[in-house]
Amino acid sequence: MNIEKLNVVPNKPGVYFWLNEYDEIIYIGKAKNLQKRMKQYFLGSINSYKTTKLVQEIANFEFTIFSNEKEALIFEQLSIQKHKPKYNILLLDDNKYPYLRIKIVNHKLLIDKAFIYKKEPNAIYYGPLPLGYGITDLKKYFESKYLYKNGLKIEYFSDKYLQNAFMEIKEILHFKDKKFIHQLEEHMNDAANNFMFEQANIFKTMIELVSKMQQNQIIELQNYENFDAFCFIKKDQYIVYSCSNYRFGTLLNTFTAAMSEILNFEETINAFFNAYYLKKPVPETILLFKDLEPLNLDIKNKTKIKFPEKGILLKVLNNLKNNALSKLDIEINKLNILEAKSLLNIEKLQKLLHIKSLKDIVIIDNSHLQNTNPISGIIRIIDGKIYKNEKRYFNLEVNHSRKADIEYMKQGIEKFINLNQNKIPNLIIVDGAKAQITEIRKVLKKYNWNCNIIGLVKNSKHKTDHILTEQNKKIFIKDVDLYNFLANIQIEVDKYAKSKFAKKSNNSSFQGSLIQIKGIGEKLEQKLLNHFGSYNKIYNATLEELKEIVSQNVAFKIKNFLNKDIINDKNHNINENRD
Repeated sequence: MNIEKLNVVPNKPGVYFWLNEYDEIIYIGKAKNLQKRMKQYFLGSINSYKTTKLVQEIANFEFTIFSNEKEALIFEQLSIQKHKPKYNILLLDDNKYPYLRIKIVNHKLLIDKAFIYKKEPNAIYYGPLPLGYGITDLKKYFESKYLYKNGLKIEYFSDKYLQNAFMEIKEILHFKDKKFIHQLEEHMNDAANNFMFEQANIFKTMIELVSKMQQNQIIELQNYENFDAFCFIKKDQYIVYSCSNYRFGTLLNTFTAAMSEILNFEETINAFFNAYYLKKPVPETILLFKDLEPLNLDIKNKTKIKFPEKGILLKVLNNLKNNALSKLDIEINKLNILEAKSLLNIEKLQKLLHIKSLKDIVIIDNSHLQNTNPISGIIRIIDGKIYKNEKRYFNLEVNHSRKADIEYMKQGIEKFINLNQNKIPNLIIVDGAKAQITEIRKVLKKYNWNCNIIGLVKNSKHKTDHILTEQNKKIFIKDVDLYNFLANIQIEVDKYAKSKFAKKSNNSSFQGSLIQIKGIGEKLEQKLLNHFGSYNKIYNATLEELKEIVSQNVAFKIKNFLNKDIINDKNHNINENRD
C-alpha cells in the first residue's frame, strides 16, 4: 500500500483497521495519534517478523475518531471481539478454562459452567479452572446440597434460603475452614451406610478437591481476594508470557505461552491485556514487574496494578519469571511451528480448491443413534486454527420422513445461520458426500449465503479418504500435512458432536431401564413414575423414600442397579434376599 494514502488520516485519537486485498480486517489497533501510529508500520525500522508479514498484506485501511482514549479502548475491544482479526492476539488456548457460576435468577439458584464472564448482580464466577481442578465435582456437590432435598428437586426457593445458600457457597469457595473436610467425611459415611452410593461418591471427590485446594493456599496471600500475576520476557521478535490466577489466596491456574511482537513491546502488551480481559473480569489486583511501570498500559482500572519490590508478591512474580525462562525456547518453537503449519495448510487448501481466501472455515457433523437424540456439532477454523469459543452444537428434531443424516444436516446448518447471520464463512465442510453438499447448498440459497462447500468423504475404515466438490469431483489429498490437517478437523468435529450426543443421551439414560431389574415390570415402573414424577427423581431418591412405594427387597435392588458403576470405599454388600 502507498504510504501517502495515510496523509488523509487525522492526528487525533481513534481506532484503525488494516484491510487486505479482499477487504478482510487483519488487524485492529488504537492510538492517541492515528496518523503517527499508522505510519510507523511502514518506516522500516521494525524488525518483527509478524509486523513485516502484516505490512505485506495491507491493501487498505479504515479508521474511527474518538474524543478520548477511553472511548477508543472500548470500541477497539468490541471490534476485536466482533471481527477476530488474525494478527490480533486472541489467546485461543486460554478460552478452554471455564468458570463455576453460582447465580440467583428468577427466584431460583443457578449452578452451572460458564466460559465467558459477565458482570451481573447476585452472581459468583469462580475460576477460570483448568482440567483436574474439579469444576464438575464442585457443581455436582452444590447441586446435591442446595437444589435437592431427600432426593427430590426443590421446586420453590424462599428468598432467605437463596441468600443463605449463596453466602454458604461463597464461604466454601474460600477453602479456609479446616472442619469442612470432617463434615464431608461424615456425610460420605452416612450416604454409604444408606446405600446412596452416588451421593457418597460426590462427597468423596469433594474431600479430595478441598484437600488439594487447601494445599495450594498460601497463608500470606489470603488478605488478597483475587489477583492475576504476569511476567513478560522478550526475545528477538517474540514475547513469552506467564500468568497465574489466584482466587482467595489459592493458586487456580498457571500457564505459559509465546506471542509475536506487533509494532513494539508496549503495543503488544496492551494488545495482550485488551484480549485477555475481553471476556474475563479484571481482578482486585494485577501484579507486574517494576520495569513495566513506565509503560502506558490500557488496563481497565489502572489503580489495580501493583509493582511489588519485596515480600511475598515479588516472590510470586519471581516464580513466574523462572517458569517463563525455563520454557522460553520451547514456547517460541511451538508458536513458530503452529503458525507456520496453520497458514501453510490454508494456503495449500486455497490452491487445491482454487479459492482466494480461506480465513474462515466451518465444518459440520451430526450424531445420533438409530434416529434418537440427534445433535449437530459445528466447529469454526480461523486462519487454520480451531477457534474453541466458536464451537456450537444444536439439538435437532427427530424426523422419520427422510434419510436421517440429510435431514439433520439441513436442520443443523439452518440453526447455525440463524445464530451467525452476519458471519458468513469462506468455506463450509460437510462430513459426507453429494447428498449432504446438495442439501447445504439449498439452505444457503434460501438464506442468501454465498460461500463455498466441499465434502470430506470417509473410507470403509471410517478414515478421511478424499474431498468431494459441488461439481462431484473427487480430489485425493496427496500432501501429508494438508491431509493431516483435514483429517484432524474431521475427527475433532466428530468427537465434539458425539460428546454432546452422549451427554444428551445420558440425561435420559435411565428411561425404561428399571424394567431390566428382576421383580420390576411395567406396572411397578409406572407406579414409581407416578409417585416421583421422573426417572431422574427415582435415581436421586433415598432408600427410605423408595421403600414407601416398593418392598424393601425391591428398593435395595433399585439402588444397587442404579449405582452399580459407582466405586464405594466401604464396599457394602447388598443382600438381595433381605426382607
